[in-house]
Amino acid sequence: MLKVLLGLFFAFNVYATDAKEVYSLKDVILKKHNSYYTIVLATVLPSQNYQKIITDNNIGYNAVAYHFGQKDKYVKVLFGAYESYEEAFDSLIKLDTNLLSNKPYIEKIDKHITLFHKYENQL
Repeated sequence: MLKVLLGLFFAFNVYATDAKEVYSLKDVILKKHNSYYTIVLATVLPSQNYQKIITDNNIGYNAVAYHFGQKDKYVKVLFGAYESYEEAFDSLIKLDTNLLSNKPYIEKIDKHITLFHKYENQL
């Protein structure tokens, strides 16, 4: 019994140290962590149903849409917060084909944080 418990303890510790931390896009934006990368899924007009991009693809857990431009002329839809370009790329290539059809791309998150706060968006 003790061997089993020690084995489970060892396995848990190995798994815990090897697991990658998941970063919340909303937290990164609110806390203004400028060093991260994100995936830009779309830039659309507010009259388009940009929320449908998020809901139809079940990505609301780590997606943000924000308005920017004069009179909130545009909406950016972002997905994920990644420590490196490589992590973002790994996530991008795993996106559903519906999302890939919009030709998403990776950018540093700093300009999106600036625009989000400049145009007083809320999460």
